[in-house]
Amino acid sequence: MSRRYKSVQTAPAIPNDWIPHDGSPCPVDPASFPGVLFRAGTRFQSGKRRAEDWQQFSSGDLWAWAGRTPDGFDIIAYKPESEFVKIPRGGSVL
Repeated sequence: MSRRYKSVQTAPAIPNDWIPHDGSPCPVDPASFPGVLFRAGTRFQSGKRRAEDWQQFSSGDLWAWAGRTPDGFDIIAYKPESEFVKIPRGGSVL
């Protein structure tokens, strides 16, 4: 299977409120919608994609990367969806 990102040597710093991921299988409920941080530095917000979708990505399982060459699509941290604040349409959290 081909990967779109070239090898990435250095992962970005993981924010304090995110949970580091070690490349083992998916650590959250597959039906949940967690936020994810990729090795390339891209963040994907909660509520948009199920955790199991990252297991069935076109370039392979983005959760289970331990033991292979680092890739920009590797999920290196996550934030369970329950930790995100939902902002009502046209509303504010203040």
